Amino acid sequence: MPEISWIKLKTSMFDDEKIQLIEAMPEADAILVIWIKLLVLAGRTNSNGYILLTESIPYSGEMLSTIFRRPLQIIKFALKILMDFGMIEITPRNVICVTHWDKHQNVESLDKIREQARLRQIAFRNKKLSNSTENKESVTLHNVTVTEQNKNKNKNKNKKEESELFDLNSNEFRLSSLLFRKIKERDEKYKEPNFHEWSKHIDKLHRIDKREFSEIELVILWSQEDTFWQNNILSTDKLRKKFEQLYLQMQSVKSQTSSCNNQQAATPHYNFIKVANEKSRN
Repeated sequence: MPEISWIKLKTSMFDDEKIQLIEAMPEADAILVIWIKLLVLAGRTNSNGYILLTESIPYSGEMLSTIFRRPLQIIKFALKILMDFGMIEITPRNVICVTHWDKHQNVESLDKIREQARLRQIAFRNKKLSNSTENKESVTLHNVTVTEQNKNKNKNKNKKEESELFDLNSNEFRLSSLLFRKIKERDEKYKEPNFHEWSKHIDKLHRIDKREFSEIELVILWSQEDTFWQNNILSTDKLRKKFEQLYLQMQSVKSQTSSCNNQQAATPHYNFIKVANEKSRN
């Protein structure tokens, strides 16, 4: 869409009956300014009266409100009036088009401008093609090298992915399956995860965080019995993130339970001694 630097405005435009009717309306000055600005935009686009920001982007009411520096309500009102008077059309793709564009402008001159722009574009492309032909061999060699490098990267990536797969009998896979089964007991419709991805988090817990598999198993079982954590630990990723907190809380609960059991076990013995002492005093 080659731009042009001028458009034609007839000296008799204000003698037109449509313009005179517009002048009698509220916001007449705003409507006329918007009309002239639409003509300018159509000339800048130079596409037979169509008003476009780019070849694929039409102007919306909001965009016109911004560039015309007018309230959106006034823009919409002006567009409606201009449509009612047949001065513009709006296509199904919401593209504004000035009707009878050839009536307003010298179409032959505009066509000439478009043709000149087309020829300049052809010349530019030919020059670019000529330059690219000179470097064709080096470009081809570079592409072959890049292609081979990409193939090697893909091979290495596939090998790495294969090496990251866990055996079905591995502790990582077994503990991932354990967590899933415990969740499944509460929710039969829980979606089966990618166990190899889950196993990676168990592997990191063991290998990086230095947690024994036996510890991980105890924490999984405890978390899935705890009324709070069973609804929060729904993946091995979350298990790893919360593992330290889970482990410490599990130990605390076990310590409290053990203390309580010891106290209950000691109570009957204490009562027996108390009764014996009372009898001896009597």
